[in-house]
Amino acid sequence: MILTAFLAFGALFFRAQDTLKPVRRNELGLDFTPLIKFYLNVGNNSTSLPYQPVYYLTYRYHFKKSNIRCAIGGDYADSEASSPYSGDTKTYHNTSHALYFRIGYERFENLSKRWQIFYGIDFRPSVIYEKNDAPYWNGGYANGVEDQTVSLGIAPLLGLRFRINNRVSILTESSYQLNKNNSWQKRYFIPVDNSYPAIPGSPKTKSQSVNTTFIFPMALVLTFDI
Repeated sequence: MILTAFLAFGALFFRAQDTLKPVRRNELGLDFTPLIKFYLNVGNNSTSLPYQPVYYLTYRYHFKKSNIRCAIGGDYADSEASSPYSGDTKTYHNTSHALYFRIGYERFENLSKRWQIFYGIDFRPSVIYEKNDAPYWNGGYANGVEDQTVSLGIAPLLGLRFRINNRVSILTESSYQLNKNNSWQKRYFIPVDNSYPAIPGSPKTKSQSVNTTFIFPMALVLTFDI
């Protein structure tokens, strides 16, 4: 009697385990648009600019009918240039880096088993910095320029998701972004040799601006629930 009840309970327990789906609240995504464009040769011609992702990695935390979302991206570059003056042995650098971040909230509606629409709003800060030692030379000096722009953006968004299976999806989205930008710039001068006296650099000039950007649904993001 006890053995029979134990076996029956065990059978019910393992059957329940088979029918219950694990709750996966974390999602990671990668922008794989460049890969698609490379293999399909979409828009690749001599006059079009290559697609450059803004956010390389995305993350979502799932609730029942909504998500917290965030993403990060960035770029770094450094190039060298030689002086046109024969006696100048210095190496001049052009260095730039950028960091893009977003965090927001979205709600979603399932249109069918495969298709889902989502909508929400993001806060999107970014920092872009560049220091170029020698955009040009003049009168025995390399005329350098250094500048930085910090942007604070807010963007309502609308997107579409296609579920390949329970854990893998492809999605795209569009948004209309309002940015407030704070920038500064200064100039400096590098003598090409000791025969030219040092010249002090200019003070920072600061500026503010506001702009809007409509972001087309061009990016395809491959996501995985983990």
